[in-house]
Amino acid sequence: MSAGYHMSMETPRDFKADFKQLLRHTIVPLLKAAGFEARGQQSFRRPVGEVFQYLGYEGSRTNGKDSFAFTGNVSFQHVAPATLADFWCDDPAMWIAGMRMGYLTHGRDHWYRLEDHGPQALAAMMAHDLAQIVLPRLATVATASDAKALMLTRDPDRAPGKQ
Repeated sequence: MSAGYHMSMETPRDFKADFKQLLRHTIVPLLKAAGFEARGQQSFRRPVGEVFQYLGYEGSRTNGKDSFAFTGNVSFQHVAPATLADFWCDDPAMWIAGMRMGYLTHGRDHWYRLEDHGPQALAAMMAHDLAQIVLPRLATVATASDAKALMLTRDPDRAPGKQ
C-alpha cells in the first residue's frame, strides 16, 4: 500500500440514534417553545381552550438496519377537570379526533425516511413542517368543533396526485 492510501470501512448509519437526535434537538425545542409538555421522547401535549392537542412520532414496524421511516400523529382530547390532573388520559370517551400529521404537511399520509436524507437536511425539513405548517394550523384549534373541522380540512394544492 502506498503511504497516502487509507482503507475506509463505511460505518453503518445508526438510524435509531439519528431519530432520537432529531427528536431531541429539533422537535422537542420547537414543541416546548410552543407550550407542549413531553411524555417520554416521542409524545407531546398541550391544553388549548377546551381541548388537549397531542403530537406523537412513531417509527414504522418495518424499520431495520438499512432503513428507518417515521411519521407524526395529531390528535385531540376534551379537557375535563379529571384529565387536567392526569397528564395522559386513556379514556376513549375523551378523544375527539386524530390524523396523521402528513395530511397537514403533505396533503396525504407522509413518512419521513432517514435513509433518503442526511441528518441536517431532515432536521431542516422537520423544523419547517412543524414550525411553518403544523403549529400554525394547531393554533386555530381550541374547541372540539375546531378539531373536527381540522380533520376534514385538506390543502387542495397538496392533495394526493398534485405533488
